[in-house]
Amino acid sequence: MAARCYHAPGKIVVASTITTPLPVDPLSAALFARSRAEPRSGSSCMSIYQHLLFLACVALATYAQTMTGFAFGLVLLGLSGVFQLASVSEVANVVSVLSLVNAGVTLLSAKS
Repeated sequence: MAARCYHAPGKIVVASTITTPLPVDPLSAALFARSRAEPRSGSSCMSIYQHLLFLACVALATYAQTMTGFAFGLVLLGLSGVFQLASVSEVANVVSVLSLVNAGVTLLSAKS
C-alpha cells in the first residue's frame, strides 16, 4: 500500500505497489517531490535576489530580537520558510552561528 513519488526532470512520477491507481492531488505530489528531490550541490545555489531577501529576513529577525529580547530564531526560521529560501536544517545552522556571534559581541561590549 506504499506509494513512492519521485522527481524526474519536468514531471512527477508516482509509483505504487498496488495495482489500482492511487488518487494523487497534484499539489501534494509536487510538494512531496520537491521535499524528496536530490540535495543541492555547490557552494551557492541561491540567486542574488534570494541572498538579499535572506539578509532582509536576518535584519528583521535582528530587529525583533532587539525590541523583544528573544525570537531571533523564531522569526528567521518562519520568514525563510515562508519565502522558501533554504531548508529548515540549513537555516537552523545559520541561526545557531548568528546567535553565537550575537552573544560574543554582547559579552565583548559589556566587558569594556
